[in-house]
Amino acid sequence: MNDLKGLKLNEIEIKESDLDEFAKDFVTKLSIPSVIGFNGSLGAGKTSIIKKIIYHLGIEDNVTSPTANRLRGVAFDNDTFVAVGISGTIVRSTDNGSSWDNATSP
Repeated sequence: MNDLKGLKLNEIEIKESDLDEFAKDFVTKLSIPSVIGFNGSLGAGKTSIIKKIIYHLGIEDNVTSPTANRLRGVAFDNDTFVAVGISGTIVRSTDNGSSWDNATSP
């Protein structure tokens, strides 16, 4: 990886054992300041990679998942997951969490 311009992380498959080395390499090629966006399904590892990147930037803050901090509850019934956020957002998955759709309260 010589250049980060136009890099799409969803095109990269990283084993957990290689995550630290990837983040270290990523930080050495990162222009400061930069804005980086992460998009992925729940549990995809976004927070894990961000923690490693933050560490290799020399920042000692505690990194937590914004998704987990904003959840009010998760329920499962009739092969459907429903998650409710603190702002009233409701999302539903009927494929074991692979994809989520916005939902409304009945």
